[in-house]
Parts: sequence; structure tokens; C-alpha cells
Amino acid sequence: MNSEDFKYKNWTFPARTVFQVPMAALHRMPQLWDDPETFDPDRFGQGQRPDSLNFQPFGAGPRQCPGLRYARLEVQAFFAQMLRKFKIKPSMKMPISVRYHLHNHFL
Repeated sequence: MNSEDFKYKNWTFPARTVFQVPMAALHRMPQLWDDPETFDPDRFGQGQRPDSLNFQPFGAGPRQCPGLRYARLEVQAFFAQMLRKFKIKPSMKMPISVRYHLHNHFL
């Protein structure tokens, strides 16, 4: 909500106008996403991070969805349970890049 009159190009919005961003439309804009109608979790993988203004599954700002904190807590609880119930070992195919030296206290 704007606190005073706001002018943008040829539009004038009076004070106390409520602005809403349609998230479903934002997440399906072809100008922002390659093939937006296709489910592709790889678009967020390997260090690729979407622009925080383009991807807002929980909204943004002070009125952000409280489900975000709950979702993060659920992920942490899931991984805690996995670590408690399973023994995790590196694969034999995984290269080990960290070497320890007896005379060096730093890695």
C-alpha cells in the first residue's frame, strides 16, 4: 500500500492503493523463464539461483508466508532423521581432495 499519491508513466495511483503481485503469473512468464510451463527442478541446481524478485514461492518482505519457516524446519528435521537412521559414507568413485598432515594444524 502506498502512503502518498504515486505516479508511474501515465498512471496515477492515489494514496492507500493496494498493490498485489500475481505470483502464479510471475512464475509462468516466458520473459523470465525458459519453458515456464515445464516442471524442471534442474533450473535451480548446481549454483543456479533465480532472481529473488522473479521467484517468490513464499512471497517476500515483512508479510512473507509463515510456511517458509515451517518448510525449512521440515527439511532440517528430514535430514536429521536421515543422519540418525543411516550410515553415510563417501562413494569409492568420489575423489577425496582433503589431505591431513600430521605436522600441520590447518586443513
